[in-house]
Amino acid sequence: ALLLQDDANGYNSNARNIFVTGCPGTGKTEVLIECALRAARSGAKVLIACPTALLQDTYSMRMPYHENITVETVHSTFRITRDADEVYVPPGRLRHLDVIIFDEISTLDGDVWRKVKTALSELSPTPIAIWAGDFSQLQSVTKETTMQDDILREVAAGHLQRVELMQHAFARSNDTALLAFLAHVRCHQPSRDQVVNFFRGRRLDSKPENVTREALRLENQRGKRFTILTVTNAAAGKYNAARLQVEFPEAYGRRDRDGVPGDPTTGGGNLVFVEGMRIRLTRNVDKQRGFVNGALGTIERVLRKDVLIMKTMQNVRILVHPVRFNDLSFMPVTYAYATTMRRAQGSTLEMGGLRFDRRRPDRGYAYVGASRFKQQESVFHIGHFRRSDWLPVGGDPNNEHVHPGDDSSDTNSDDEENDDSEDEPQDADVESGDEPCESPTPSNSNEGDSEPSSDTDDNQGRHSDMDGDNEEEHASADTSSSKSNEGEPYSEPSNDVDDNEGWHTDMEEDMGTCDFAWPSPRERPGDGVRALFK
Repeated sequence: ALLLQDDANGYNSNARNIFVTGCPGTGKTEVLIECALRAARSGAKVLIACPTALLQDTYSMRMPYHENITVETVHSTFRITRDADEVYVPPGRLRHLDVIIFDEISTLDGDVWRKVKTALSELSPTPIAIWAGDFSQLQSVTKETTMQDDILREVAAGHLQRVELMQHAFARSNDTALLAFLAHVRCHQPSRDQVVNFFRGRRLDSKPENVTREALRLENQRGKRFTILTVTNAAAGKYNAARLQVEFPEAYGRRDRDGVPGDPTTGGGNLVFVEGMRIRLTRNVDKQRGFVNGALGTIERVLRKDVLIMKTMQNVRILVHPVRFNDLSFMPVTYAYATTMRRAQGSTLEMGGLRFDRRRPDRGYAYVGASRFKQQESVFHIGHFRRSDWLPVGGDPNNEHVHPGDDSSDTNSDDEENDDSEDEPQDADVESGDEPCESPTPSNSNEGDSEPSSDTDDNQGRHSDMDGDNEEEHASADTSSSKSNEGEPYSEPSNDVDDNEGWHTDMEEDMGTCDFAWPSPRERPGDGVRALFK
């Protein structure tokens, strides 16, 4: 709130632009929520801009309501669409904001970043900007580092304050062994011995049926959910199918006969639903009631084979029904026993295993996967150890082990998949525009945000849907109703806002362009972001 106060002896615009970073679990989200609340209580108009609808939903669930705070996706706020040839015109409603908080900025691609800069440069005065993220985690699916380069350059030049959150007693984890390992692999490639020692007694065979049986045993023993994290969606699909086959054999056997089509961006296929199954939503259908891409939950009741009630992790009940997109009708869900490391970024998991199903090195995946857990004993390794799987973002390939197969532990075996695809993993948990989905049985329509689909297969090119986080006008159904283990043996270790809702739209005149040039300390309040990132 102090940032909102003018300095009587001259305004320091540097103080109005802050980069907040820190290791996973150090509380970046909690700090941002507190900043938003303090600014709002002082009378400031605050916007929290999220890269995905799932993060938007997380903020909405965790933050107390305040009339001065709006939570939206970046694409919705800045009216960013997928049309590359379209002339970008920033929305005029941004003029009435005092504070904009951007979270998980490392996942924003270059095109989005350029449009955000354009929008902010045309505001005068401009709001306080807080940029939060960890560039050591996974970057945007385009691999473009423009935003990272701009942020770090301005920090080095002293134009952008850098605040790094440190480990503390209330962080996600206080497991010293886990924290020491994560601190090392965040910036350095570990030796094979370091990886082996960290996972000692917790390496599982990679065969989906064997992993599933071991996961069920661990869940029964520890009372925690076991989630498998993979690099590609294809591998996640195999582990989800294995879980269905082992835990729900009767449902698995009638998929071809009674199944309903699943979301094509997750691999499609027929889905069958049984009470107690864990599922994940794959499309933004109704953000008001939490029907957003990425939301996790359990099937509480099956009303018919293509309509069910899901109870989310936040104990919110959502009616799930088919949607229509590009003349295809399908269920906007997938099974949630396995998912990708990219999609898991930002989440906290009780227990799970890391499966590196690509032999081509992918930087940052191992660090993100391992940092989802609170305790060392809760994270397992699936398949053979390969040092080349543990490449940090920004590492030097000249001083790293980057070629799988250089030692016997890196070679394929019968339980390893040989995936030498040259396609980069694309999970696209960023926003983009899409044609609207609609319910096969139209009812009350809800306008959604523009987001891409993170259900694009991680080892395929960017899908046009980009994970089902789409610019959608969905029609929400308004109905209601009442063991074998190969390898090392396991041993037990010791909201979308309408133009005129909450915003003033009577000043949306045409805006010109403005070159970036850092202002002098005595320029009027609000000109900080305008000059940033020249």
